[in-house]
Amino acid sequence: MEEMLDVVELTNHTTNLHKRYLDGTSKKQVTSLQELKKDLAECGEYVSCPDVFAYSFGIYVPKEIERLAEAGINYAFTTVRGVDTLSTPVLELHRDTVILGCTVETFKKIVEQGARK
Repeated sequence: MEEMLDVVELTNHTTNLHKRYLDGTSKKQVTSLQELKKDLAECGEYVSCPDVFAYSFGIYVPKEIERLAEAGINYAFTTVRGVDTLSTPVLELHRDTVILGCTVETFKKIVEQGARK
């Protein structure tokens, strides 16, 4: 990952809260604010942008947006595709998803489509 830092920025995601439950919620949603802050601080030690967050599995509800702001997150990315504008909430930014097993050719298409938006 360190070799890629000249072309990408690594952002916060979670350390031990990346778990999805059968009811569609995530572990991050049910943990205390104190534990969330601790987890984000742990992950933040390994990334270049600890105040930027990518929602685990793209799952979030309005209350989580408030909690992330309280935890010091300034920007957060959903898994909703789209173009960000000045009116896009900074804790609900759009993100094109690159899934496990994505080929280099598919990745190139995602990047090219994003550049044209």
